[in-house]
Amino acid sequence: MSDNDLVAQFLASGGKVKKCPTGESALGLSASQWSKEVSKPGTVQGRARAQEDKNERRALSRHERAHDAFFVGDRDEAYRILDED
Repeated sequence: MSDNDLVAQFLASGGKVKKCPTGESALGLSASQWSKEVSKPGTVQGRARAQEDKNERRALSRHERAHDAFFVGDRDEAYRILDED
């Protein structure tokens, strides 16, 4: 689907589009300001970052549980934990 098709579909669903010249920013934000805006909670990037953090915490927890199982000599449980997800 081309850009023009996407714009036409968006306009047909009641959206509004403002075209700006190439090289200009429609919102007038610098690159760092733009990065801050899209990283706020509730934005797509903010939700993706929150999900990545959640996945990282889950992986660390799984690693710690497997480490504890290895430490007490329960290798079968440790391997089962490492094979999760």
